[in-house]
Amino acid sequence: MDEALIQEQERQLQKTGRYYKHVFWLCVPLLCMACYFYGARPLLLCGIALLTGNLCDRLVALLRHRVYTNKDLSNESFSLIIALLMPATVDIYVLVVAVLAGVLIGKEVFGGYGSYPFNPAAVGYAVAAVSWPEQVVRYPQPYTPLPLWNASAVPVSSTIEDTLRSGGILNLNALAVVLGEFAAPMGTGAALVILACGLVLWTQKDVHIGASASFLITCGLIVKIINHRGTENREEPADTAVTMQSGVEAVYYEYGARCPICIRMETWTREAVEKNFPVQLEEGKLAFHAIPADKEAVGKYELVTKSLILKDWKDGKETRWVNLNRIWDLSDKEQEFKAYVVQSVRKALDEAH
Repeated sequence: MDEALIQEQERQLQKTGRYYKHVFWLCVPLLCMACYFYGARPLLLCGIALLTGNLCDRLVALLRHRVYTNKDLSNESFSLIIALLMPATVDIYVLVVAVLAGVLIGKEVFGGYGSYPFNPAAVGYAVAAVSWPEQVVRYPQPYTPLPLWNASAVPVSSTIEDTLRSGGILNLNALAVVLGEFAAPMGTGAALVILACGLVLWTQKDVHIGASASFLITCGLIVKIINHRGTENREEPADTAVTMQSGVEAVYYEYGARCPICIRMETWTREAVEKNFPVQLEEGKLAFHAIPADKEAVGKYELVTKSLILKDWKDGKETRWVNLNRIWDLSDKEQEFKAYVVQSVRKALDEAH
């Protein structure tokens, strides 16, 4: 490595090493909040992220023939931030790839410590968000029990932003919002804790406008890319009518951004209904529709994510409804999923006559 670059990195370490140390330790309160909401899985994810970032630091030091120093906590800080920007249900391999991208591409490719033009944490998040949007931008509800290793079957939903943008309403009070009791990345929901951490950095004179601006600009570009891709890939539903005179109506409400699991559940529901109830469909006693959830539906049926609602109609009026909320628990078990839908629809048909 060039001697001038080494000296420059030493100067940067003396100048900002204290800053990354503070950032590293201030991630701990956010991790504690994540564990409070989701159990032990956030601790596992952050541990894996830390290990990956530290190993990358040691590997780069070996390849560049420089002495590894444990005083430089920049890699560990970036790794923790990347982990806390992820949902608690993210697969481990996605998190590892994000950390590798952030540390190796976002930091080391540009010369290492102090030489990178973009915040490495934002680079790592960008790679994961663009590559696996269905994993990175879909979040579990707080207090949801999460398996430690594989959380792919846990129901996930869109963010508050998607709810408001689609015309939905929020069933949250102000305290729940500032405490982070809503679907969000592990470390970004608890606004009060984030504010307290920010105040600590400010009192320690660690807040850097340039670094903050770089991070926010990069994240803004990520949002634009994801939204553009979501618009291009969205399939408009063919069915739009949602009323009938008498009978049972099965409505699959699309709520927020679509993901492979959501599309799969809609397909399985359609197949189960059309295969098992052809006569009822032909006679008009049963109808199936897949439509976007508007503001009225979100409020009336208390929707928080994609949902399958069975409605009873009599003389053109809806008399009752039921939310088949077990579809998320069975989203990776096709036969059980379809059996649950068929059983529920048959029960609704029997009760309607």
